[in-house]
Amino acid sequence: MESKSDALTLSKRFKWHGENIYGAESVNSSPLYAYLSMHVAEDREILELTAGADLSQQVSNLLFGAVHYLLLSGSQSTLRDYYASLTDHPKAPSGAYDHFRAFCLANAFSIRKLVSERRVQTNEVQRCTGLLPAFDVISKRLHLQPLTMIEIGCSLGLNLLWNEYAYYCFVKI
Repeated sequence: MESKSDALTLSKRFKWHGENIYGAESVNSSPLYAYLSMHVAEDREILELTAGADLSQQVSNLLFGAVHYLLLSGSQSTLRDYYASLTDHPKAPSGAYDHFRAFCLANAFSIRKLVSERRVQTNEVQRCTGLLPAFDVISKRLHLQPLTMIEIGCSLGLNLLWNEYAYYCFVKI
């Protein structure tokens, strides 16, 4: 496990994730998380909530995952209005930070505990990319559609949702 982090390192990570992981140019684009990341990068008090996180983890994912977990667990906050998973008509991210900050400070103990004790798994969808070419071959050769998969193994059923993901093929010409 890597050492705990200082505010400057955490700030750089949040800024980088905001621009590169959650930003509009990313396949994993999340306007809400991009917006929040850029603000967290400048907010020492919120950064301090993640100081106990393991640096081998994506700290931004830990923080956002902890907040989302608390919201999904029933925590009432106006922050819920910005999450597509919690409302049918989420508000634009541009108004979210004050609500996010207030929620984090009100739930500081729980967030510190979650980010220091939990880990994030960020490659579930990527595991399924290896299945796509095989399923394509099987489907074409056996003229089978739709395909059904029974999973025997230790991926906790994550591969069972392979058909729910969008895959992009980039061909270099």
